[in-house]
Amino acid sequence: MVLSSQSPRPGMDRLYRVSGRRRGGGGKRWLALLLVIVLVAGLVYVLGGFGDGSPESAQADSGAGTNPNTTISRPVESLSTPTIRFESGSGAVATTTRPAQAAVNSATRPGRDPAQADEAMAPVGSEELERSAEQLVAQQAQSSRVQTWAQVDASLDASVQRGAELISQGQLVEARRVMSGALYGGDMPAKPIADALRAQLADVNAALVFSDQVAPGDDLAERYRIQSGDYLSRIGPRFDIPYQLIERINGVDANRIRAGQYLKVLRGPLHARVVRSHYVMDVFGKDPQGGAIHVISFPVGLGENDSTPDGLWVVEPGRKVVNPDWRNPRTGEYYQRDDPRNPIGNYWIALEGADANTAGKRGYGIHGTIEPESIGSQASMGCVRLLDEDIELVYFMLASGESTVEIRE
Repeated sequence: MVLSSQSPRPGMDRLYRVSGRRRGGGGKRWLALLLVIVLVAGLVYVLGGFGDGSPESAQADSGAGTNPNTTISRPVESLSTPTIRFESGSGAVATTTRPAQAAVNSATRPGRDPAQADEAMAPVGSEELERSAEQLVAQQAQSSRVQTWAQVDASLDASVQRGAELISQGQLVEARRVMSGALYGGDMPAKPIADALRAQLADVNAALVFSDQVAPGDDLAERYRIQSGDYLSRIGPRFDIPYQLIERINGVDANRIRAGQYLKVLRGPLHARVVRSHYVMDVFGKDPQGGAIHVISFPVGLGENDSTPDGLWVVEPGRKVVNPDWRNPRTGEYYQRDDPRNPIGNYWIALEGADANTAGKRGYGIHGTIEPESIGSQASMGCVRLLDEDIELVYFMLASGESTVEIRE
């Protein structure tokens, strides 16, 4: 790729044409030609020359921190400004909006050739990757929500305070580790503390998970270079994640990737935990030591009369369905695919018992709902309900036959 700093400066092509025509003439002509050469050379020197092609000059021209996949027109709307809803201690619903992804939203520069932009942003070394990640961390640490959490009430748990301090210092990976340990290690924190941790983690993961950047030291993510003959549908299983999640994180189309392109991938499989007393589903990955790394949380609806069974489940192989049909087991009423009255919505994730408490139990799953007001209450026949926009993302996070789902009080 030719950098703008390596393109011929104005007037240089005219000089070459003039030189080609001057084949004879007297001394005056040669003197005039020499004068023109001196003047043009001086002009080129003043304008800055041709550059040396170093990584630094390439980065300055390409704009570090932008999305490397600028040939894709599909935005990541579902991830750029999603909202997490949590119930407060009084029963009211508190709303936490995740910050927009600056790295994704600034993907395209007016007047730039998309192919050149994509090539320019393909990482070429660890130093450039680290610079991009550090810029992303610095931007996140300066956000208004992070500054708000830095002022969090001192009466809350020390892990919340420590997380806020690390966020304000730009140490997002360590902040996530500390807060994930508090949320998943040992006894479940009290709901106000757990909700505070989830809200802070949502801010952190807007940068660490739901952007196309990879931060130094992140155990959950890595950058993968597309090889000749690669397909996202094959890459996803290598990392134990559905390929659609790679599409969403990077803002790409599975049909428009090419060899040499870099994509961010998560190391799966991802797992889910439903905390019935909080009406929340937490999605998490694992570090090399098996510790939980929080990814995202969703509000849920549960079975009436405490009919959602506690215990460990696994996503049943081959039983994840888009646009499912469904028969009500109580009334026998049948709903065809595409029926807007279908109570389970557009996605179904079947669960299979995986411990003594759940073995042999059938018919349970995770699905959407046409009754969003039922979220945060006991209204289903025992399944876990999510809002339409949330079940779609969960569907593309949990891997068939690999992801586990724990349901606990």
